[in-house]
Amino acid sequence: MTRGARAEAQPARAMIELFLEAYRLRLLRGLEEGLSRCGYGLIAGVDEVGRGSLAGPVVAAAVIVDTRCLVPGVDDSKCLTAPERERAAAAIRSTAVAAAVAEVSPEVIDRINILEASRQAMREARQDKTRATLAEQATGWVKPLVALAGGIINGGSEADIDTIMAG
Repeated sequence: MTRGARAEAQPARAMIELFLEAYRLRLLRGLEEGLSRCGYGLIAGVDEVGRGSLAGPVVAAAVIVDTRCLVPGVDDSKCLTAPERERAAAAIRSTAVAAAVAEVSPEVIDRINILEASRQAMREARQDKTRATLAEQATGWVKPLVALAGGIINGGSEADIDTIMAG
């Protein structure tokens, strides 16, 4: 292929990649749309980081995204490079309806174990002790809330929990 032909093919390839990413994001929203049809007003994505490390805290975040906004490139953080993670985090923060972060210390992890500490961090992020619950923060009043927890069954909450294993 000549240099000119490659240059002409690049915009077409970029357009195809853009359409594929939009389709992937649309498929990801299918679960949220199904829950919405079942009467859940808000859907919070909840996940943790730090379970694999030998030292340090476990941290969890809960985010309610504006379902009208698709954020290209959002994926499992382990699949992204550091610059891609930073771009995705900034885009999520700028479009989030509500967000909360919680941390459980190494001392607590040692006392209750890493799985329970991860559950505690996820529960605290959902409840956001320092402010109103995520639902109240997002809307000013509580609507039915479902939390989609990444990989850990996470009981004991005012919100229904559905655990998904999809990164």
